[in-house]
Amino acid sequence: MRAVYGNPGKTQAYASRIAFSPLEFNPQDPHDQTTVLAVAKEVYAKAYPNQQVALYEHADTDSLHVHAVIGAINLETGQKMHGNWHQYRDHLVHITDQVCQEHGLMVTRPDPNRHEKRSMAEIKLRAKQQLTWKDQIRQAVDHTMQNPLIRDFQAFQDDLKQQAVKVWERGKNLTYQLLGTNYKSRGTKLGLIMKRRRFLMSWQADKTKQEPTSNQNEPLTNN
Repeated sequence: MRAVYGNPGKTQAYASRIAFSPLEFNPQDPHDQTTVLAVAKEVYAKAYPNQQVALYEHADTDSLHVHAVIGAINLETGQKMHGNWHQYRDHLVHITDQVCQEHGLMVTRPDPNRHEKRSMAEIKLRAKQQLTWKDQIRQAVDHTMQNPLIRDFQAFQDDLKQQAVKVWERGKNLTYQLLGTNYKSRGTKLGLIMKRRRFLMSWQADKTKQEPTSNQNEPLTNN
């Protein structure tokens, strides 16, 4: 399809999947199979109205799920889809939740402690025992977390910077970037949320120890 539109490039399509709760659909029930496929068609028609999409349903596991192969080219503009995996996923999740709610179906809530999904490129690099940029950040954070001299966030930032990693706070999350590149990600996407909590708790504990103890005989005042 890219050749037809004169759009060179290697990426021809993207893959995704929608799974349905076994509490609502029986994988062996033909009626449920038909219903699930119809819901999936509606989801992808809304999410990617100008894309070619091929769907195939699996009923050989505990839950019915539908796989999709989404063409990379917009048939109206002839342009390739732009964005990254996280943007595509967030867009699809939003549409899926919307359609499921309209049909009175359960909406899956993400597990905040679930480890980050790895791309095929990362899986292949790991198979070759080569570090991905995300693994470089993870290793740097692990190294810094083991440093007993890190007592505050500034020291945390400085130590990571020496390892070519920049970190900053963004709301309730930390964002990490590999220096000299455009590669950056939130800590939650790197599976570092527990490390952040542990670090902040440890930091707060150290601050509490360093604070002078109030005189027990001083009168209490309300702020």
